Amino acid sequence: MSTARRNDAGKPTTMACDGTELPVDVFDRHAELCAALSHGKRLRIVALIATQEMSVGDLAAALGVALSNVSQHLTLLKAQGLILSRREGQTIFYRLADRRILEACILIRAVVLDRLNLDAGGPWVSPPQQGHRRLGKVDGRGTDATLQPAAGHAQGDLPVADKTIDATMVPCPGPLLAAKSAISGINLGEILEVISGDPGTVEDMPLWAGRVGHEYLGAAHDSGRWRLFVRRLK
Repeated sequence: MSTARRNDAGKPTTMACDGTELPVDVFDRHAELCAALSHGKRLRIVALIATQEMSVGDLAAALGVALSNVSQHLTLLKAQGLILSRREGQTIFYRLADRRILEACILIRAVVLDRLNLDAGGPWVSPPQQGHRRLGKVDGRGTDATLQPAAGHAQGDLPVADKTIDATMVPCPGPLLAAKSAISGINLGEILEVISGDPGTVEDMPLWAGRVGHEYLGAAHDSGRWRLFVRRLK
């Protein structure tokens, strides 16, 4: 519970739940930032540019919407100081202004994941993949995709997945919802592979796995898609 008071300058303040005394306008500013993020496409833009700079054209292609639509969302995000831009020739690239913005979004998505549930064996479940393998070429640069491991795991060939779910066309938090449902369908010690087209999943998956007690093994990138691996431990 919070209590209202006034500071030495006579301005109203609010005692936050953690005991910090904050000016009331901080809460108003907080609401403005949340309003800027209160759209699914803008949240997806935040996820997309969290790990790499992207142009309007890149974002339009990733979101499947018109350039003008992406530009409107970017203008709003930039007006609130949530994203930064730089020009390279005729192209403008956008990036996240503060990584804590992404962390806040991930926390909210964690709440969403806890409140939503998918039936086991949903539409994204595909037959299990057999054997160790490498993915195809990465982004046309001729480099084999190898595991980008979680802490404590060695880099190398991808793990053998006992079950694979393809959530390529599903925006975050869809891939995590699918993983939450599908992992109950494999045995303890077996590995679930999640294919996602949303880079935000790379941030969210290890947090989810750690929170529910599974082992996140790492991820590999292949032509705009991510393959993420989680071992069921409970």
